[in-house]
Amino acid sequence: MLAKVQSLSKMAVLGVLFGVPLSFGGAHYGITQKPAGFIAALIGAVLLLGGVLGFVRVSALRRQLRAHMPEAQRSPVAHLASARKAATLAAYLNGLLVLLGLAGGGWLLVMGGEWGAYENSFGFGALMMGVVLPLGLALAAGTTIPDLLRVVPAGARTGQALYGVFTLVATLMIVRGDGILAKAVGGVIALVALGAIKLLGRCMRQMGGLPARAPAGPSQQPQQPYVPPQPGPYGNGPYNNAPYGNQPYPQPQPPAPPRSRGGLITALVLVLLLVVGGGGFYYAHHTGLIGGSEPSTDVTESAQAAQFGIGGERKPLWTGVIGQSQGPFRAVAGDRVGVRIAGNVLWGYDLKSGRKVWELSDDRGHEICAVAPTTQGNLLAMLVRQGGGDRCGAVSGIDVNTGKELWSRAVMKDDEQQGMRQPEIAFAGDSIVTAGGAGPVVLDARSGKVRWSGAAQRNQDGEALAVAHVKVRGGRVVASYVPELGADTPKLQVFDLRSGKVLDRPELPEAPKTVDGGKRGHARIMGAEPLVVAVDSDGMRDPVYYSRSGKKWVPLRTADVQGKSIRKHEEQDGVVADDTTYVQAFKTDDMTLDVGFDTVVVGFDLKTGAVRWQHALKRDSSEIRFLPGGPRGSVRAVVSAYYTGLQLYAFPLAGGEAVRGGRLALDSDDGDSTSAFGGTFDAAVGAGTLFAVNGLGTAVAGFPVGEK
Repeated sequence: MLAKVQSLSKMAVLGVLFGVPLSFGGAHYGITQKPAGFIAALIGAVLLLGGVLGFVRVSALRRQLRAHMPEAQRSPVAHLASARKAATLAAYLNGLLVLLGLAGGGWLLVMGGEWGAYENSFGFGALMMGVVLPLGLALAAGTTIPDLLRVVPAGARTGQALYGVFTLVATLMIVRGDGILAKAVGGVIALVALGAIKLLGRCMRQMGGLPARAPAGPSQQPQQPYVPPQPGPYGNGPYNNAPYGNQPYPQPQPPAPPRSRGGLITALVLVLLLVVGGGGFYYAHHTGLIGGSEPSTDVTESAQAAQFGIGGERKPLWTGVIGQSQGPFRAVAGDRVGVRIAGNVLWGYDLKSGRKVWELSDDRGHEICAVAPTTQGNLLAMLVRQGGGDRCGAVSGIDVNTGKELWSRAVMKDDEQQGMRQPEIAFAGDSIVTAGGAGPVVLDARSGKVRWSGAAQRNQDGEALAVAHVKVRGGRVVASYVPELGADTPKLQVFDLRSGKVLDRPELPEAPKTVDGGKRGHARIMGAEPLVVAVDSDGMRDPVYYSRSGKKWVPLRTADVQGKSIRKHEEQDGVVADDTTYVQAFKTDDMTLDVGFDTVVVGFDLKTGAVRWQHALKRDSSEIRFLPGGPRGSVRAVVSAYYTGLQLYAFPLAGGEAVRGGRLALDSDDGDSTSAFGGTFDAAVGAGTLFAVNGLGTAVAGFPVGEK
């Protein structure tokens, strides 16, 4: 029976070990990426079911096996008060195990969001496997409590084994923990676990599960078990070794375990130590006394930072903490006023003083689809959705200094039901470039008058294709179109900015196929001159990038980007920095960082597609915003991180090391704005001020930087 238990246990463990990550990771991949993930999820579900059934069978066999063991039965001294108190204390200690296991599982589920585990399938599968472990410990500890309340000593033995797991984890935290906080927490857990193991051993002895052994001295002889006398040849008389007739000698009874409250007092002290000590370390970390004020990565300013206008610590001109509002959140800067945009509400802030000078809320039910990233003079341009559906079909011109709407123009025809699939609007000199339902639209920036609407791209039946995206640069407007059903390659058209004349209809390479065979392409224009396009397929998360060199498409070699699980930076598009370089930010997995994610900034050669340079920022889950303007031959950016806050960067286009600039010093007493800018944010430059809005829309700040 023991051999069968061991064999089934191994199979059950393997079933759960492979079944959980395959089930959850496969389902995540099937929902977010490709349907093939559901196959892995089905295989994982079969393995998980086998593992669970194996554990059920093992539990039944163990119950049969333990029925023959004294420790698995009710203690013979269960009637004693000391035994019952010991059993109750052991039940409390195992109850603490249940709470620790549930807390550990809950903590992993919450932290998984910060680690990004919900955003990638492998991370989600690993997270679920990690959650199963503490929940399994909690379940195992919970099953011992009813036995302990019946004064069954085996429950204390199981509790010792489970606390041994916590001891192992604590040892790893002490040895491999990053920073004094992790090591200190590991030490507290180890003390609590070791103390609980000792207490459970004492409880087991008091319940009669283990005999108390007296120390053996040199003169002590091992006691021989008493053998009752046998009848002699002449009966059972007084001379035949039976002084008490046929009755055996009386057996000495073991003394009852001493009644003591020391175990309970020790347990309460350990629990108090856990609560007070853990709370103290959390407070110290939160207030910066331990670890919190120290950067987790290198933030040393580079020697050449001053050459790029990013040297020296930048103290804020002003900061402001505001109530949370509905996103998404954007920041646009004019010559005097910075605009914070959230949902369909706009706020204007004086860039020098931080004073809110106006607020604009659209009460007509309009929704902002896109905002031009820069301003033209005092004009801010927005693409607006009017009414329901997907009709992002109106452009509004807003005076940045006063918040007043100067004009509004429709850019879609009445019979068009759907606007641009990936909304875009931008200034090009005195023009505004956007798109309606079937082609690009160019407006006069001063009056809002439509200068021209681009010719539609038509399918074989003569029907106009829906426009997907537009981009403008260097006098050229490039539009991509959604391919018709059955087609696998997006269409492109290139227009002259002034006249609207079609200059070119370049044929894109075939869209990359997915595992399930789907390959209907979608194209996002990353740069109009030179032409850079990101192409993906239905069910494919990360695009393939192409640059146009003459009449030839050149794939950018994203496979050469360093790191694991390379994917497009969700919050930042790439930048065509000059005629030869395309700069793109990628997110990567990096387990050496506390949060587990990093950003890699890459410069691609547009003629060959090769990686000219790349820089891993080594920032926990770093977010980046490329800034307009700055010294020629470089791209400037502001980077945020959870522990280091905001810092300026410059990336020389010719190559070489990334240039770390001064940190943007925020006053942590002002609404905890340092941590407020630790994650996703948006930033713009105007009037010599970096205008930043955090990702929650709860904080704004202005810092001195070079003019745009």
